[in-house]
This record gives sequence, structure tokens and C-alpha cells, in this order.
Amino acid sequence: MQKLDEKTAFCLLCFLCCCIGAAFFCFVHIPAREDLCLLREEAALVSGEIVDIENFTNKHRDLKAYTEDIKKQLEKAKHALPDTVEQSSVVSLLQHHALIKGIQLTSITPGQTKREHELLMLPIRVKLNCNYFQLLDFLKALEEDDRFVKIEQLCVHETDGRLSFEIETTVYAMDHAIDKDDRHF
Repeated sequence: MQKLDEKTAFCLLCFLCCCIGAAFFCFVHIPAREDLCLLREEAALVSGEIVDIENFTNKHRDLKAYTEDIKKQLEKAKHALPDTVEQSSVVSLLQHHALIKGIQLTSITPGQTKREHELLMLPIRVKLNCNYFQLLDFLKALEEDDRFVKIEQLCVHETDGRLSFEIETTVYAMDHAIDKDDRHF
């Protein structure tokens, strides 16, 4: 067997140290760093959940007030999504808001009521003549109303320097044929 000279032994020792260091880096350090990142993300999520729970409990310390708050929210939801579509009440709601805002309604055309899962949907096409600011007031009044009215599409037309708008809306109601116990909120 040959004896290695000091220079070759030193080079082999350096090479062996580099290989051990690279193996440590690849097989220990990188996976540990990835695990640490995952643990930090999980800790941040849990911390956020804890803050949400603390905020909720601080807001609702009084169970009676919390119960009243829930009842008010359920009443608001019942007004927003009643048991029937009541086409006449929706048309009168649109006419009422247009009258208050000084808007000329040229037509209100209800579509066919559709049923989707637990919801009844009544599409309504509204044509009106007004200026831009009256339209904004009208849309804001619809948004603030108790009844949920979704604006699907808004088209603007100009005729002889006057603006006319065509709004496609959908009014929703809960399907009254479904048992109340089967509803999921």
C-alpha cells in the first residue's frame, strides 16, 4: 500500500468535507428550512383564527344582545329574500324609486320566473330616461332597499342628446315549496 503524501491527504480531506457539507445542505438543511416555512405559515393561520375568535367573543360578550343581533340579521334576510317573488310589489318598488328620483320609466318588463335550487329568480328589464346622476341615485336606492335586487346588465343609449338606460335585474325569493326545516343558511 502506498502512503499518501500530505498534500494529497489534505486535498482528499477537503473533498470529503465538501461532500459531507453538500450532503448536509441538501438532505438536512433544505428540508428543515421548508418545514420551518410551513410551520410559520400554519402558526400565522392559527394566530389569525385566534384573533378572529377573540374579536368575536369580545363583540358578543352579552349573549342576549348577540341573540337580538342574530334575530335582526335573520329578519333582514327574510325581507331581502321573502317566500314569494310578488311581481307586483317589485314593480311598484321600482316605480317608487324612479318617482322619488325624478326618473321617467319607459317600460318595466318582467321575465319568466326561474327556479334554481332553493331560489326563485324573476328577471326584470327596466328602461328609463334620466341623467347620469339620477341613475346613480336610483341604483343606490335599490341597493339600500330591504329587497335584494341584483343588477345583471346596464346599457346606455343616446338619442337626440338625451340618455336612456336599459337595466336588466334579477329579483330573488326563497322557494316556498321547500320545507322550512330543509333550508340551509
